[in-house]
Amino acid sequence: MPTYRSKEERKAEIKPIIKKLSELKIKASEHEEIRELLTKIQVYIQQGERIEINIPFPIADVDIQGVLATDVTERVFVRFSRSGGCLACPPDPPL
Repeated sequence: MPTYRSKEERKAEIKPIIKKLSELKIKASEHEEIRELLTKIQVYIQQGERIEINIPFPIADVDIQGVLATDVTERVFVRFSRSGGCLACPPDPPL
C-alpha cells in the first residue's frame, strides 16, 4: 500500500527545484513554460496529485521533464532533457 507525501512534505520536495530555477535566473515573468511548470507545482502542492511534466522549452532548446510524485517511494524531480541535467534531483534511493 502506498504511503503518500503530506502537503508539508510536498512543499519540502519542491523547494530545491524553485531554488535551482532562481539560481539559474529563470523567471516565470519572462517564460510561459516556467509559468506552466509553476502552475503544475501549485496543483501538486495544493491537491496532492501525481503529475508528470513534459513541457517544451524551445528558447533553451530543451524539454522540461520530470515527475511530481505523491508516493514517498517515488522520486520527485525536474530536469532539462537536452543535456540530461537535473534541477534538484536527489540521488536514487538504495535498492
